[in-house]
Amino acid sequence: MSRSLRVNQGCIEQVKLALKRNGILSQRALAESAGLSLSTVSNFLTGKPVDHASFVELCQQLAIDCEEIAQLDVAGYSKTKSKLALTALTRITNKHQDWGEAIDVSVFYGRSKELATLGQWIATQRCRLVAILGMGGIGKTAIAAKVAAQVQHEFEYVIWRSLRNAPSLETLLGNLVVFVSEFQETATDMRRLIHHLRSKRCLLILDNMEAILEPGYTGQFRNGYQGYGQLLSVIGETAHSSCLILTSREKPSEIAATEGDKLPVRCLRLSGSLEAAMALLDIKGLVGTDAQKQQLCDHYGSNPLAVKIVATSIQELFDGEIKVFLQQNTFVFNGIRRLLDQQFERLSPLEKSIMYWLAINPEGTTIAKLESNMITVPRTKLLEALEGLRGRSLIEKATPTLLEKQSCCYTQQIMVREYVTELEWHTGEAIAL
Repeated sequence: MSRSLRVNQGCIEQVKLALKRNGILSQRALAESAGLSLSTVSNFLTGKPVDHASFVELCQQLAIDCEEIAQLDVAGYSKTKSKLALTALTRITNKHQDWGEAIDVSVFYGRSKELATLGQWIATQRCRLVAILGMGGIGKTAIAAKVAAQVQHEFEYVIWRSLRNAPSLETLLGNLVVFVSEFQETATDMRRLIHHLRSKRCLLILDNMEAILEPGYTGQFRNGYQGYGQLLSVIGETAHSSCLILTSREKPSEIAATEGDKLPVRCLRLSGSLEAAMALLDIKGLVGTDAQKQQLCDHYGSNPLAVKIVATSIQELFDGEIKVFLQQNTFVFNGIRRLLDQQFERLSPLEKSIMYWLAINPEGTTIAKLESNMITVPRTKLLEALEGLRGRSLIEKATPTLLEKQSCCYTQQIMVREYVTELEWHTGEAIAL
């Protein structure tokens, strides 16, 4: 079956204009520049079928978006498969790499220890599935992009996909299979993907997995997306030489059941990065002593996005003076509140209740204390809720007091505690069930 592309008839004039815009005066000049035959270039410019690799190369030579001008020329393809194949094809920027919506990490600060750990898991120990977890804004996407760039030479294929818009599993599988089969297949079943993950060393990155998880049920996939859980299980448990990196604010339950320090499924939970946060303050041009900068970073848990947001506000409202901002004693507003709203809205009523209790006990609260204050809540439900909050990086293990040195205490970051306290004050929600 022929698999070719042609320039849509309505776009031929656009292609001719691109020739002039790029100073290419003849078909022969374009052929020599692209390293293709004169007949291939002639076919391209007149809307006749051209093999897909040549089509992409010519579009790159003319700085034209393939997807805007291409028409799939494959006899017998269904409309759905044609669209799927074309979409996957035209996103190719390198023969075996498609970085999708990956962010630019050419400027990157800190995280050297975490990068070393991830690099060892992926390149040396050949883990099959690696989850990068943490609260919103902590830098999951950035470190995933950075480590992927560092280990890309270990893989034949690199594919980045964002799940922010919640694509169906069928769409994702078809997209991946088309790419790793080099346009030879359009299958949308898991078996074909696993076949290619076994026969080739592929690095897959799925960003923003929390978008397809069910709010209020930690680690559970939304209705209609349960197949993603099966995908994670199959990739983690089946023998192959590839690796899937995922980022998420919450840990999918399928990973929790299969991860381990000596197993091919691993999880890295990100906390704040002081080095990255301090660098952001310098980039933003804020003025203050090292102690003031440290205090500001500590207040926001060295969360890079939170620090970036507040740094912009300090620059606009206080002429970049950290000291003046700290004197306001108001730390949760505008962008910071919206960042935390996104996470708090996903909590179950019990999880919210626990968050309120922790907020009024800043020194830390033990499970026993929580249980005594929530006498109507079964211990199993309480433990599940704590596990869920810990999984979302909204609570932390605190250093227990001398009187409770055998007990496990939980607390919150300063930023989170102030947000919850303010939220409870405004809404008047009860802190006990």
